[in-house]
Amino acid sequence: MGTGLAESVAPVGGASDQIRILIGGNHPIFRSGLGLMLGELSPAFTIVGEVAEAAAVADTARQQAADVVVYDEDSLGSPAVLASVGQLTGQRSARAVVLLGLDAGDSWREHLRAGARGLLFRDGDADELGFAVRSVAAGGVHLTPRLAGVIVRPLVRPAGTGGPAGRQVGRGDPLTLRQAEILDLMLTGVSNAEIAAELSLSEKTVKFTCRTFSES
Repeated sequence: MGTGLAESVAPVGGASDQIRILIGGNHPIFRSGLGLMLGELSPAFTIVGEVAEAAAVADTARQQAADVVVYDEDSLGSPAVLASVGQLTGQRSARAVVLLGLDAGDSWREHLRAGARGLLFRDGDADELGFAVRSVAAGGVHLTPRLAGVIVRPLVRPAGTGGPAGRQVGRGDPLTLRQAEILDLMLTGVSNAEIAAELSLSEKTVKFTCRTFSES
């Protein structure tokens, strides 16, 4: 996919460290509201700034030592966000979480190629955004369930091969938040035992869920 979706990356800091977040968006009310929401989600979240122009994000992220940048694609525009995410990736500095517009189409593919490590939709809930920020800051990848199945399907079954007509990941019933958490960790390449320990689950449960994905 060009970005190493399953690549394991070192976390930005220890589990008790603050996660420094920069918000990029063209609408002041949206930026302020997002900052307040994130601040209420976790005492570990520190909002270090807001940026109205995507072109200024990379420099501001470096100056403010941001760990994660949350972009509002809908207000900034997909081309501007793509260019900015690419700058972050080139600098190996902050990691990008992109809030996709509801009419984003296939822009998520380009964001992944550019280096974004978190993708979710603008109409998602606060808990999912908080989980995405924590996952990305820890070196992982977060893909909203609406996208996860689309991405995983070609990875777990080569194109043109047969296979059992199991449950379609990403179609029909949506993934639960717990399934999404398992999937996020699975994509970083960690073992079932490590996933179980991270999420306080039995290894049997993790194996069953991972097998469900692989049969999709």
